[in-house]
Amino acid sequence: MISSRRSTGYWTPDNEVAKRISFEKVRYLYMGPSAMDEFTWAGIDDPPDRIGVGSLVRVSLARWYNPPSAPVGYYTQISGVY
Repeated sequence: MISSRRSTGYWTPDNEVAKRISFEKVRYLYMGPSAMDEFTWAGIDDPPDRIGVGSLVRVSLARWYNPPSAPVGYYTQISGVY
């Protein structure tokens, strides 16, 4: 088991991150090459319409997730944009 002392971090995207609504939840789609390309919004502020290249993005781990159609584990969510 891998252990970490932090469940939050910061990211500066190198491609645009676009907002979309799915199942009445705000989600962001990373437009660059990556296996991790979709993030749920978990911030307390109103979510921005887009997240530009080079923005400072606060990311955090969501709760343990065990869906029937996706890998089990912790998923990353966006919890703020500065």
